[in-house]
Amino acid sequence: MNKKKPDEFTSIDELIRHIIAHTLGNTSIQPGMIGVNVIIAGGGNPPFSGKPGSSSPDDVTNPHIELCETESDLLVTVELPGLERDHIKAIVRDTTLFIIGFDGVRRFQGSIDIPLVHPDTCIQNIQNGVLELHYKLAEKPDPDQPEKDAETSDSSEVPV
Repeated sequence: MNKKKPDEFTSIDELIRHIIAHTLGNTSIQPGMIGVNVIIAGGGNPPFSGKPGSSSPDDVTNPHIELCETESDLLVTVELPGLERDHIKAIVRDTTLFIIGFDGVRRFQGSIDIPLVHPDTCIQNIQNGVLELHYKLAEKPDPDQPEKDAETSDSSEVPV
């Protein structure tokens, strides 16, 4: 006999349906989920899967990201076809840039290692599905100085 315990769930969808059913009770409302973003703030990168430009089984595309570095600036170009400014988040955490985009149909997630930048200097532009982020480079840290603690590391979300 294969009976599962009443509170044991085999998928996140099952758990969410259970929560919604208990919250709304017996109703004709049929709620749906548009999207969920989870960012892990621990000492690592979020586990984005796939290769640039490919789709994972969850219909999440890793966008093509290019970097162009000069002596004082960093230009990041990201291909996000079909997305508008209010569908995109760019987050800098230490030397990693995370890009998340979702418009209700298309989902994009990607990350790339970047040199140290001043996140608050970001100038952004999006046109024809191409996002450009322009940052001022930060001075490279002195190797004789102790590194920042993970708990005090810089993290900044750029409103695109």
